[in-house]
Amino acid sequence: MASQGIAMLWHGDFHNGRQILNALDRRIGAGKKETAGTPAERFYRHRQSCSHRARILGLLLIPLDPGPVVPLRRAPDIREAAAEAYGDVGESSIVSLHELVGAIGAHEWRRNGVYVDALQGRIHPHYGTFFPTRSEYVDLVAAAALPSDTLAFDVGTGTGVLARRPRAPWRPPRGGDGQ
Repeated sequence: MASQGIAMLWHGDFHNGRQILNALDRRIGAGKKETAGTPAERFYRHRQSCSHRARILGLLLIPLDPGPVVPLRRAPDIREAAAEAYGDVGESSIVSLHELVGAIGAHEWRRNGVYVDALQGRIHPHYGTFFPTRSEYVDLVAAAALPSDTLAFDVGTGTGVLARRPRAPWRPPRGGDGQ
């Protein structure tokens, strides 16, 4: 059904819903792998594959009640994670299980912090910002020489990890909460 673009509203057990989500993900990943072509063609196919995966996994929906609370058996307490991602949930709605799982993971990153070698410290990313899971990118930027170190603008760079001054200690933005 998902491959045909039909959304499914899950009313069963929360953990069984997660198992269905994982099964869908495995099934999507079982497609044929093509490695031929130019780097641009491979990149395009990779982005198309990621888009297809997100579209399919986003079609498994679950109810979300005010609070916010997931009214399914064995559902975790998602109030803090959902409040950080969605704000105040004043009426019943429906949310993608894949998105909610991402919001829960982002809440844990924010709460516990994520150690980044290039910073020699932890960052506390908010939900919806770029998360540098590929530390080699951060390391490449950290090793690159800047044309100037007198002025820099950090606009729309997510956590700011990639925009930091190489080899300088990371500090939270002025007036920010460091998260």
